Amino acid sequence: MKEVAASRLKQILQKVSTPDKLLAALIFIHRSRNAPPRDYVSFVDAYHKIYQQRHTAVSDQSQHLESGLNKLREAAQTVDELKQAAAIQQAELDRKQQEAAADMSQIQTAMEKTGERKTEMQMLQRKLAKDSAEITTKKQSAEQALSRYVSFRVYVMFEM
Repeated sequence: MKEVAASRLKQILQKVSTPDKLLAALIFIHRSRNAPPRDYVSFVDAYHKIYQQRHTAVSDQSQHLESGLNKLREAAQTVDELKQAAAIQQAELDRKQQEAAADMSQIQTAMEKTGERKTEMQMLQRKLAKDSAEITTKKQSAEQALSRYVSFRVYVMFEM
């Protein structure tokens, strides 16, 4: 009986760690049922068929899981690459923001100086207008004085 099972289950026995225990278990099950030898051969063939089906199912599931693990590894690698790219872009963004802040500071300073110059120019224009009015007043006063002096001199000249 052991030889029949060993010949029919040769491939399976090579894959298991304790082939003698498997054969002993198959013989024990057959003897406990008091079945004829033909039933034992059928039993061994059925075990072989069930083992092959289970092995195929487990193998397919293992391949499916391995495929899923590979996809997860690829996704993890992609995430790492994206993190590195994001870190580089963040550093570039920080640098650009610092440049923009410096430029805004310069623009604000220039605008403040422009405002100060405008205020100063308005003050100078008011002073100029005031000085111009004073000069015009003094000029008119001087022209009146000159005209009186010229008139007086002309008068004096004719009287002489």
